[in-house]
Amino acid sequence: MITKILRPNSTIVSLLKQTEDKDSESVVRYFNQFSSNVHGHNMYKLSDNDILAAAEYFYQRSDMKQEVDSMLANFDLGLRQVEIRKIIDDDKKEEFYLPYGAHQIGKKKIMLPFWQESSGTQSLFVLLSDILPVLNSGGIAIIDEFESDLHPHMIPPVLDLFSNPNTNPNNAQLIFSCHSMETLNYLNKYQIQLVEKNDMCESESWRLDSMTGVRSDDNIYAKYMSGAYGGVPNIR
Repeated sequence: MITKILRPNSTIVSLLKQTEDKDSESVVRYFNQFSSNVHGHNMYKLSDNDILAAAEYFYQRSDMKQEVDSMLANFDLGLRQVEIRKIIDDDKKEEFYLPYGAHQIGKKKIMLPFWQESSGTQSLFVLLSDILPVLNSGGIAIIDEFESDLHPHMIPPVLDLFSNPNTNPNNAQLIFSCHSMETLNYLNKYQIQLVEKNDMCESESWRLDSMTGVRSDDNIYAKYMSGAYGGVPNIR
C-alpha cells in the first residue's frame, strides 16, 4: 500500500500518519516521541526563535516550568526563576512569549530580558525544552553540539537526568554529538561512538566496545587523548 502513495517530497513516516492502517500507528507514535535541535541539513546554532519557542512551551506547561526554574537555580546561574510574559500583537493578530531572568540581589528583584543573560544560560534553557518532554514521555532526544555554550560542570547533571531512574522513569534515551573530550569521563565504552574521516574524506563511525582490548575499567579519556582509539584530528 505504501508504495502506491510514496512521493519524492514526503517521508514514509509522514505518509503512514495519513493512512488508517492500524499497524502503522505504533511506528508513528514512536517517531512522535523524538525531540531534536537538528532540523533539515542545518548544523545547530542557538537562535532567537529557539528561545521564543522554549518560552512558549514552558509557558503552556507549568509543571515543567517549575522543573526548569529549579534546575537553573541549582546550576548556580544567579537566576531565581525565569518569568515568561505573554505578549499580544493586536495589529498582526499574533501572540508570542518573552522570557525574563529574575535575579534576587538582597531584597531587590531585578528582571533581565533573556537575551541579556549569558549564552550558557540561554543554551541550557533551550536544551531543557528539548529533553524534559522526552524524560516525561519516554522518547528519544537527539542533540547536536550537546556541550554548546555550556560550562563543563553543567554536563554531568544533565546526563544524570537520563541515568537516574527517579528523573527518567520511562527509560528515555539521549543521543548526542559532542566535542568536549571531558564528557568521556562520564560515559562507558558501550555508550561511546567515535567518528573519523578516512583518506577518501568519508566519515567512518564505530562503537568503542567493538574495538579489541578496550576494557570497562580503562581510563577512556586518557587513552582517547593519546590517540589509542582513533577519532582524533591529525593536525599537521
